[in-house]
Order: sequence, then C-alpha cells, then structure tokens
Amino acid sequence: MIDEKLIFDIGMHNGRDTDFYLRKGFKVIAVEASPITYKKGLSQFEKEIEKGQLKIINKAISNGNETLKFRHYKDHDDWSSTVDDWNDSMYSSDFDVFEVLPTNVDELMQEFGTPYYMKIDIEGSDALCLDALLKVKEKPKYISVELLTVNNLKENSKKDYLEILSKLRANGYTKFQLVDQSKHAETKCPKPALEGTFVEVEFDGFSSGLFGKELPNNWKSIDEVVFDYLQYTGLKTQINIENQLKGKKGKIGNLFYKPQVSYLNQMNPEGWFDVHATY
Repeated sequence: MIDEKLIFDIGMHNGRDTDFYLRKGFKVIAVEASPITYKKGLSQFEKEIEKGQLKIINKAISNGNETLKFRHYKDHDDWSSTVDDWNDSMYSSDFDVFEVLPTNVDELMQEFGTPYYMKIDIEGSDALCLDALLKVKEKPKYISVELLTVNNLKENSKKDYLEILSKLRANGYTKFQLVDQSKHAETKCPKPALEGTFVEVEFDGFSSGLFGKELPNNWKSIDEVVFDYLQYTGLKTQINIENQLKGKKGKIGNLFYKPQVSYLNQMNPEGWFDVHATY
C-alpha cells in the first residue's frame, strides 16, 4: 500500500528538496552518496532526524552489490557522480573520490514502504532506479527524473536520450510533464495547497520544485513528451515525424506506440528538465 505521507528523495544534495517536503508535512527517506554532503545533511536536519520525520542514507544507487567509486566535485558538487565522464565538458578536474556502499529503490521500498512521490536526480545513474522499480509490484503514485541534456556526456559517449522515458512507460506510467528547472525562480506554490501543507518557498535551479497535483502544466502522453524532448535535444530526426503524422507506429526502446504528436513545443533551449510521471 502506498504511504500517502512518504517521499523518497533520491539524490538529496544540499537538502533544498528534502526541506520543502518536510515543511509540507511529509516523511522523507533521503539518499545521498557523497559522504561530505551526507554529513552536512545530518547537521542541517538534526531535529527532523531526531523526530523520526527524516532518515538520510549514505549510499549510492547501483544494480550490483559491490562498492562504488563516487566523485565529489569541489567546485560544482551538484554534478558529483559515480559516472566517470558525467558533465565532462563542463566541470574541472578538482574532485575527491570516495568508496560508497550500494543500494537501490526496490531495497528501500522493502524496508520503508512505497512512497507517494519519488524524486530521482543522481547525475547519470537515474535509469538504474527505474530498472529496480520494475521488480516492484506497487509503484509510487508520482515520480520525477532529471533528463539528459546535450552537455551531460562526452561527445563520443553513447547517449540514449529516450532511456528514462521508455523505462518510465515500461513501469506503467502513462501521463507526463516536462518541467524546466532553470525557471523554478518563477514558480509559486498554489494556495491553498494541493499537496500537504502550504509553505512559502523560493525555488532555484538546484531544486526539483513542485510535484504531484501541484505541478503547473498539463499532463501529456508519452508520444507528446518524446516529440518535445527530442526537439529540445536537437534529435528530432531519431523519430520519423512524417510517419508519425500518418499514424504509423513508432518505437521507444522495446515499447511500440501509435504517436499523436503536437508541434506546440515551447521548451526552453537553454533549460534543463525533469520529467514527472503518474498513472
């Protein structure tokens, strides 16, 4: 059974999202791979941890049982990752390497239950959570995952821009929203609240922002978000638009579908995006 008051924050980072969820009255299970950021979180949320409203787990997401090497970037810790070439075109080489124990969302759900909402933002390992979620019968009602941008990997890296979207669909999610994180400063919480308690908050580019019933946009089909997202990445030729408009079947990973697309794509080319999903 879904715990309507429980949220998983997979990739806690500086705790802005965790703080938002706690202030709205939710219980939070937060996962943070960086030992440096984890220790800061223990101090920042000492009272909430003592009250049992929050638990922070210092592990990295993995589909295996072996320890992982985690790079903590000193000058841009929000890009820290277990993926060696993550954001290689953008960051400096000044980093610390830590050995971190593994976990995944199926293990967390066995221990803590099924969350109402799960945020995933772990710099290149996000799809591993969706692989593990396939093992679970009951899924979170709402889920969000950060999508790739053209700068995330080296030019010669193999990129599957549709991996996240196809795996969300494989997990049974049918409705989607693309949310521009770079425009979070313009976002306001609805009043009265549609999720939890109303709080005054100023979001920024380090936040995942609103979730669930409070999201600002209309829900779209998988076909519409794939079309919009591939236009944003400049990869619209990966899908034959002419065949789509004729109603022929396309393919996302192993998922076949009959596209119903729209040209009303207003995605900010300078933005970076979370995809939110529900069923």
